[in-house]
Amino acid sequence: MAWLGWQLLRAPAAAHRDLPMPGWHTALPRWSAGLRMGLASGLLNPKNALFYASLFALLGNAATGVRWFYGAWMFTAVLAWDLAVAVAIGHPRVVARFTRQVPRIERATGVVLLLALGMVLIR
Repeated sequence: MAWLGWQLLRAPAAAHRDLPMPGWHTALPRWSAGLRMGLASGLLNPKNALFYASLFALLGNAATGVRWFYGAWMFTAVLAWDLAVAVAIGHPRVVARFTRQVPRIERATGVVLLLALGMVLIR
């Protein structure tokens, strides 16, 4: 953890010039390939299964139709949120702004990692 934090603090800002800039989205794979990757990521994420299992545990005595309704509603809510985040993060202006901020983000992350190590060592 300390090594990673130190490396993030030492990373030269010039190394970020190769990051994608506006227009990067033209080089992305087709929409269907992205959908398959996202679906695989969601299905293989154990947090999703735990989330839905805890939801249905709360509905223990509810009728089957109610369970299906809540399951479909939660699936739709999570899907809408994920799509909104993907569209927002993929906007060219957001990507350009994020790209300009990468050196600051890396340095802040380095400080956090070094402080976390310090807190562990103090205990």
